[in-house]
Formats: sequence, structure tokens, C-alpha cells
Amino acid sequence: MLAGPVCFIVSALVMAGAALWYPEGPAHINNIAVPIALFPAIWAVLFFYLMLDKKLGRAWTVALVLLAVHTGLIGHHFYEVEAAKKSQAAAVQAEPAK
Repeated sequence: MLAGPVCFIVSALVMAGAALWYPEGPAHINNIAVPIALFPAIWAVLFFYLMLDKKLGRAWTVALVLLAVHTGLIGHHFYEVEAAKKSQAAAVQAEPAK
């Protein structure tokens, strides 16, 4: 269970969260393209770690910490985007009509 679906879900969230912490680059697409291209490597490293670790508790801890950190990053990003939209809408409404 740990090295199957849990590994895939954690790898997918690490890939999605990497778009937030990986630098954009000159074309502004590196933060999206690189994590997608590295997804097989992320999955393979996590899979082999989870399979070969001798302590199952430590393997679960590593997987859950990665899951929690990247879920928090993604959630925080969505929260910031929504807050920016609300503040922008409030600024537009507060602006007097010309």
C-alpha cells in the first residue's frame, strides 16, 4: 500500500508543489515543465526509498511529511490567489466613477 498508491499520490503532489518553489526561468515555463519532466524521477526515488527503508514508520513519516508540506504549499497558494482577487475586486468597487 505504501509504495503503490501512496507513493503515486505523494509524487503527484510533490510535482504540483514544485511548480511553486521551482524558479520560473527566462521563458516563465520552467517551473511548470521541469517538474512534469522530472515526475518519473520523483516517483522512482520515492518508490525505492519506501520499498527499501527498513523502518516502516520512518517511511510513512517521510511520505506523510512530503504530502503535508506540498499540500500546504498548494493550499497557501490558492488562498493567496483568492485573497488577491478579493482585494482587487474591492479596490475596483471602491474606486469612484469618473
